[in-house]
Amino acid sequence: MSAVASRVARRKKGPLASIVTVQVVTGRYRLSDYFSGKKEPLSERVLASTSVERRCA
Repeated sequence: MSAVASRVARRKKGPLASIVTVQVVTGRYRLSDYFSGKKEPLSERVLASTSVERRCA
């Protein structure tokens, strides 16, 4: 997990430049809702979380 955060931290431009936290999250979905367009999970659980530490240059 910290390896992913380190790689994200090296990004100075683009969509990853504003990320401050990396999380591993699992979600529960109702299959029929998901395939009819409702993509939001019924519930989510954060399994791990770490901060993205950027160094000032």
